[in-house]
Amino acid sequence: MSLVSPVFLFNSLNTKRGGMTKATIHRANTLVSEYKETQFLTILFQKNHRSIIQNLYNTNELDERVKVYNLFNDLDPFKNSKEDHRIKGNPNKEEEGFIVFKANNAFRYFKDGLYVKYKKFDNNGRLAYIDYMNEARHRLRREEYNEDGYLVRERQMDLFSNKPKLDRYFGKDGKCYLTTWLKPKDEEIFRCNLFYPEPLEFKNLEDLAAYWIANRTKEIESPIIMSDNPKNFSLLLDKRLSDVRKVVVLHTNHYDLNEKGEFELSQQYNALFKNPDKFDQIVFLTEEQKNDFSNEFGERLNYRVIPHGISKPDTEKDNSKVNPHLAVTLSRYHKEKGLEEAIKAFKKVVDVIPDAKYEIYGAGEHETYFQELIEKLNLTKNIELKGFTDNKIEVYQKAACSILTSKSEGFGLTILESLAAGTPVTSYDIKYGPKDMIQNEKNGYLVKTQNELADRVIKIMSEEKTRKRLSKSTKSIFKGFGQKVYQKAWFALLNE
Repeated sequence: MSLVSPVFLFNSLNTKRGGMTKATIHRANTLVSEYKETQFLTILFQKNHRSIIQNLYNTNELDERVKVYNLFNDLDPFKNSKEDHRIKGNPNKEEEGFIVFKANNAFRYFKDGLYVKYKKFDNNGRLAYIDYMNEARHRLRREEYNEDGYLVRERQMDLFSNKPKLDRYFGKDGKCYLTTWLKPKDEEIFRCNLFYPEPLEFKNLEDLAAYWIANRTKEIESPIIMSDNPKNFSLLLDKRLSDVRKVVVLHTNHYDLNEKGEFELSQQYNALFKNPDKFDQIVFLTEEQKNDFSNEFGERLNYRVIPHGISKPDTEKDNSKVNPHLAVTLSRYHKEKGLEEAIKAFKKVVDVIPDAKYEIYGAGEHETYFQELIEKLNLTKNIELKGFTDNKIEVYQKAACSILTSKSEGFGLTILESLAAGTPVTSYDIKYGPKDMIQNEKNGYLVKTQNELADRVIKIMSEEKTRKRLSKSTKSIFKGFGQKVYQKAWFALLNE
């Protein structure tokens, strides 16, 4: 075991994960075999943090040796107490003296004609929160309860915007140990007051997080802080962390597409653009992105390229069980993922193969938009938004091909997952990632237009010989992106 201690700085972990979270958890699981003090420090509030992390352990998605600490839980001075003196919410849905109106998991409580409060229960029937109203139906405050039914946060509401303006956090002794002040417009935290072990005031959440991380890393032998989210890169530059080794990983394109369809530098990476020498290592997932970054900001000795790695699945693809007319995509339901392009292209596939199916797995803010597009194109019998799935190998292995139509990527992890499962990929030839994994016409297709995308999907679905040939060639992906290659590269970087 090495004495180096990898510390992942992350916003939050959850059971429904995007590509960045999946990749970061995979790296933590890889590193803990060599670095026993591998851990996550998460900085966003999650009222059910304990059960979320326990679920990741129970499902073997996160190695139990990887410890996870959350800022809000860890700052509770009584976090290790066996007794919990916080207020316990009333879990009863019917309450004496109130007339109750029910709507799914929500209940509205009236007294003498006045709307007094609102209770929300989760899908497991547990009390999630209670909203309290004044006589004019303005929401005054919200009480949020954890998985054990204890009050963990109280939110005081702005009467004009109906959004929180002050949050109180309660420790196991039942007392408030932290308050945060928020701008109701965007809920940005602009002041934090910590009351224990001594009264301290912080200008924002980042300031509080830097204080917490600095104290946490003092207890760790040879910490190396790794950040994968560009929104947290500036946090690493805090002077309280000046003596800690820092590694940042670029998971997304450092360019954004503007309204004219032109690439421009992404503002979310400003901390990196302005301070490339203040990070000990900057890790890119592709050589192409490293070269583009070097052209913008110059060559530096702290640049590294380590692509994602993947293990062989437990079961190989059985082509006799493949639905030859099924295509799949695993993606966030977000416009930047280009699903509109894929849906419109599939309309052309259906014109040639009427029983063709396209299943899109994921979750996101634009789900309604894509569903309406499917209905508008009369494709409800052919295209289905399937929601989030944990069974990605099974999803890929039943399909003839997968599709990626993102406008840009940092790598395109779903391409790697599809090829590892034995399923060829038809992808737009974008920056960055597809051309690193897809050997055009060998294990998939790189395309530039909707029509070309549709033609390649039709070819895979209609030509069994082509489909099997492409599927057989996917096995070559493990030569450059196998788990051993990935592990060796990260061990080498951390041991520098």
